[in-house]
Amino acid sequence: MRKLLIALLVLLPAFAGASTVFTREQAGRIWQDGILIGDGATGAMAYAPAGLEWVVNRNDVLDTRVFDCAYQPHETVMNTVRTAAVHSVYFLARQEGPTIKGEPDGDRLTLSLSAAFLRVRFWDGVGWSMPAVPRTRQQLDTQTGELVETMASVSLTPQALSFVERSRDVMALEVSDPNYGGRPAVIELARPDDFRLKSEGFAWTNAPGIVAFSQRLPGGGTYAVALSVPSSARVYGTVASVRVVGRRSFFLAVRTTRDGSDPVALAVSAVTAACRDGLEKVRADHHAWWREFWQKGARADFTSEPLVDTQWHYALYALASQFGSAPMPGLNGLSYGPLDGGMPGVGFQCYVHDQNVQIPMMPFFPLGHAGFIEAFVKTYENALPELERQTKALFGAEGAYLPLNVNHFGKEHPITDYRYTLCGGAYSGLVLAQAWWYSQDEAILRRVYPLLKKFILFYTDTATKDADGTYHFIWSVPPEIFTGTKDETAIVACLKPCLEVAVEAATRFGCD
Repeated sequence: MRKLLIALLVLLPAFAGASTVFTREQAGRIWQDGILIGDGATGAMAYAPAGLEWVVNRNDVLDTRVFDCAYQPHETVMNTVRTAAVHSVYFLARQEGPTIKGEPDGDRLTLSLSAAFLRVRFWDGVGWSMPAVPRTRQQLDTQTGELVETMASVSLTPQALSFVERSRDVMALEVSDPNYGGRPAVIELARPDDFRLKSEGFAWTNAPGIVAFSQRLPGGGTYAVALSVPSSARVYGTVASVRVVGRRSFFLAVRTTRDGSDPVALAVSAVTAACRDGLEKVRADHHAWWREFWQKGARADFTSEPLVDTQWHYALYALASQFGSAPMPGLNGLSYGPLDGGMPGVGFQCYVHDQNVQIPMMPFFPLGHAGFIEAFVKTYENALPELERQTKALFGAEGAYLPLNVNHFGKEHPITDYRYTLCGGAYSGLVLAQAWWYSQDEAILRRVYPLLKKFILFYTDTATKDADGTYHFIWSVPPEIFTGTKDETAIVACLKPCLEVAVEAATRFGCD
């Protein structure tokens, strides 16, 4: 007990002296080495290839097309597995090859789309007119969610402050040079050079004070990006630029047709409102959110291990920066970007609902942030009609079957052998159960219970009962093991707590 109390005392002090600032003396020159800023809906990877650059991502800017596939009837699959010597499901790889619908770019359907680039350079010319690329220092304050980037050379000492404010879902940027008040800067907004983004679906809106573009998304829908500018921008192709002098602040917003029918108007309105409030007000609101986040939980202080201390705070900062709005981001969260003109990134936006993506939600609960379950629940609720339709079509069952490879709209990408890894709903239900266990908040239990029932119903509706009265689950493929088994361990292990919480909820609320 004495050791436990000592451990608690180590974990509970306030942040006095804590290593909460993540510093990189030389900024990465590619986005993979960038630092993330975000608010759970919009994120940006900040790096410095020459000037300063941010690749801006949003959780609902994605390619919604999926592969077409003629699925084998459920009974056929069950009979084949049941009679096979080793109960292998490799036959699905031969019989359920996905086909491409529409244009021949299906090999890229599973890759993510970045929304925009924001670039700043502190010189007008390039080539002979360009100075030597200066060293760029990055300092991320995990307590305020602010990133400060400073260039250091004989002739250049500018700096940039950037963050994404959550209540407005707007990115803020301020550029200045403390040693040269008249420092010029060229600000550029660019649409990514992605072969899936067609020119006939792209358009600029350019007026004094605002420049914005809209882009039709592959698979349907449109997104728009708006940037505040001091004057009309120069537009050429998919790039808009404006030259400014001295200390200047800018606001950027991304909106999609999931936000409303006119994403350009919504993005422009968000930027206009931020400009009206001003940088200091937006910054104060940003500080307030992060102050409440750290005060509410996760207040650990590893005083004897400053590196651990820094990584602890950075890890929780990164989690909070990527979660908070539905839909949840895909496998790489909001930290992705372009690789080249033909391959826009490795975020795998189709890869949203399986154990690798659910795991990041789990640290929130024991650290006092069970409220983040709202984004988790809302993502599935939005996809539920398609999930229920697919469950009925493939299995003839009620409830919601969760494929391992599905996009934000509940559309499944054919994944052959993996199709019968059926623990997804139980695993996601376990996350819902954890939110209740750790919070003991009845409001959260009421929120998660209806979705939890949908996940459970798939298993109870497909289970069978033997002569002894014991229930059994249908053949399933354990994760990473392609031999079918009945009563698969991951399903049994994850579903037990789901059932416990469901029974507790039904008892508390007097229902079902």
